[in-house]
Amino acid sequence: MIDRRKLLTAAAVTVPMVAAFSQVAIAGPMPDAPAPDLSRVRTAGDFATLVMPRATLSVAASQVAVKRLTRADAMEFAGFELEEAIAVTSVLKDLGIPVPQLTAPAQSALAGIQNAADGLDFDRAYMKAQYVNHAFLAQLATAYLAQSDAGTTDAGERHGRHLATVALFAFNEHTAITKRISGELNA
Repeated sequence: MIDRRKLLTAAAVTVPMVAAFSQVAIAGPMPDAPAPDLSRVRTAGDFATLVMPRATLSVAASQVAVKRLTRADAMEFAGFELEEAIAVTSVLKDLGIPVPQLTAPAQSALAGIQNAADGLDFDRAYMKAQYVNHAFLAQLATAYLAQSDAGTTDAGERHGRHLATVALFAFNEHTAITKRISGELNA
């Protein structure tokens, strides 16, 4: 069970952070991995547990990207993405969500970015991974909001829904931004 005080604190920290930076993670579903069953995402804990591995991977990928990207708007995105992914993982850790080890598919996704040739190939690999990840995260937030109890009186669950509502805006915005940049890189 998520501690209500921690969730309230997380809401106070996360809502302005998401509004300011707009993002959370990478790759989803990851190559060679089945997509998680989103029909079972009904609680704030379910939602947070599925966000954490993607935020963790986004930190790792964005740390590489901020040093190697060549396109200005992609570099700007990666800087905001890194800052946000660090903030999100910090908030989730504070809520008691464990930081997972990178799975083999996550390691493969990260290696695909790291091993891409410098320049256009690297920019394409990073932006495509971010697009796939944010599209998945938007689906995750939408599923959670549709399946969780909108009328709950449990404060922790209500605040989880509030966070997902704000995060959905960020996920949708990042999906659109990464789709635009990826399209321009592939034109």
